[in-house]
Amino acid sequence: MPRHIDICEYVQSGDTFRIAKQKWIRLASYEAPDEVEPNYVKARQLLSSLILGKEIIYEPVEESYGRIVAKVWQDGKNVNDIMIQSTY
Repeated sequence: MPRHIDICEYVQSGDTFRIAKQKWIRLASYEAPDEVEPNYVKARQLLSSLILGKEIIYEPVEESYGRIVAKVWQDGKNVNDIMIQSTY
């Protein structure tokens, strides 16, 4: 699938965010803690530090619950891999 470039405007959780085109994106191959689970805030903060207000490149993999599930890069770094490997 083709890659797209956009700006991250809002981070909802450690795996879901909104881009400038008002589309929601969920990181592929990664599931962050839910709001009531430990490390929710840390995961959200980490993702925010990586992409919030920054230009990202995303490659859609599928759609789920009205969101684009995608592989995401910022400044050449694979955001999905960073989140997967993180211990917060």
